[in-house]
Amino acid sequence: MLRDNKKKIFFGILISTLIISTIFLAGMIFRKGDRSPLDHIAVAISKGAEDNTGQPLKNIQTDDNTYYRVQGTDLGGGLLFLDRFDISGMEGSIISAILHVQYLTVTNYDREGYIQWALINGSFQNTTIQPHQTDDEVTETYNLFAEGVNTLAEIESLKIQFSNPGGWLFAPAIYFDYIWIEIGFESIE
Repeated sequence: MLRDNKKKIFFGILISTLIISTIFLAGMIFRKGDRSPLDHIAVAISKGAEDNTGQPLKNIQTDDNTYYRVQGTDLGGGLLFLDRFDISGMEGSIISAILHVQYLTVTNYDREGYIQWALINGSFQNTTIQPHQTDDEVTETYNLFAEGVNTLAEIESLKIQFSNPGGWLFAPAIYFDYIWIEIGFESIE
């Protein structure tokens, strides 16, 4: 009988440990970077004809240190122009939409432009993201939801642009690694 009680205690501790470990691991998986399991990522799947960078779209679809270069030149500035985001498989009521922009610049980068956004048929507006000189990759965010971007249709057709003005032959470049929209959905209970 004493032996049976020891087995029960042992298995009770083992099961408790497994449950706690599972909860901890689930928290690590679903809350990476303060994201909940109801958050989704939308990446650009199309760029507009206005984009004159010659860069492949895949260079800004993942965080992989493969860069989308926007060069200012003596012939005019470089323009990054994204005009469609992938929302496939997403549905529900949106409670947040945060634009994330990850970039780095060359040492002499001294431009003053902002990342801009627009809804379909709307005028471009500045975000608060103003790339600055940095040798290390940085990520800056902008709350699109607070600006009224609150449906999946609006996110899908959202336009994002950044102009790197020219003016001289070796005008500094900016390198975008990853641009994405983190979308939060209302939980269904």
